[in-house]
Amino acid sequence: DEFGYSLSLSKNFLFVGSRESDINGNKDEGCVYFFTLDQSTGLWLENKKIFSIVGSRTRRFGSSITHSGNYLAVGSGFGAVD
Repeated sequence: DEFGYSLSLSKNFLFVGSRESDINGNKDEGCVYFFTLDQSTGLWLENKKIFSIVGSRTRRFGSSITHSGNYLAVGSGFGAVD
């Protein structure tokens, strides 16, 4: 899965790329996990698993990640060419 291949961290948000996760039968499709910090426990809680809506046409989604405020940018290592 290569969980942790890419990371983007701020005070309360953590995005973790898993660029070789299999999604809906698509090998190495990739995804990004979104965690928030629970202030009362100090633990990171998984909120969402984000993946490409393109499906099998995109490969290794989550190869790079950056975020700022309410915006998240996710890179994909490979893409299909028609």
